[in-house]
Amino acid sequence: MRNLNFFLLFTLCACSSSLQVRDKKYLVLKELWEKSSKRAEAIKELGGGFSQVDSGIVYTYPNSKRPEIGLFFDSSDRLIEQFVFIDEKSLVQFKASIHCKWNETEEERAIAHYYRTIKKGSCPKLNIYYEAFPDINAYEVRWKK
Repeated sequence: MRNLNFFLLFTLCACSSSLQVRDKKYLVLKELWEKSSKRAEAIKELGGGFSQVDSGIVYTYPNSKRPEIGLFFDSSDRLIEQFVFIDEKSLVQFKASIHCKWNETEEERAIAHYYRTIKKGSCPKLNIYYEAFPDINAYEVRWKK
C-alpha cells in the first residue's frame, strides 16, 4: 500500500509539473524569439515530438492533430516566425511579460447566423500579434519578422 501511495504521489507531481511547463511555453517562445534562435536551440528547449513542415516545425496538442506551436526558419536556420495557441489567462500573463504598449481592437464577424466579437492585439515594435479564435477558446500569438 505504501508503494502505491508513493507511486500515486509521484505521478500526480509529474503530471502537475508537466502541465505547468506546458502552460508556460509562450515564455520559452518569447526567449527563443529574443535570441533569434536556431532550429536546434528551439528543439532543445521544446523537445521532440514535432512534425517537419515546409520551412519549420510544428508541435501539436497531445492526442490531437491540431497545431499548438509552430516555428519557421530562414535559409540560415534562424527563427523568422512562430506561433502558439494559448488560453486567455496565459495571454494576460504573456502581455504582462512583454514591455510594450499593446494596440488592441475588437471586431464583429458574421459567422453563419450570428456575430462573434474577435479580440485582436499587436505590439508592432516587437512584431508580435494576437487574435482570438473563439471556436477553440484560444488566442493565437504570432511573432513575425
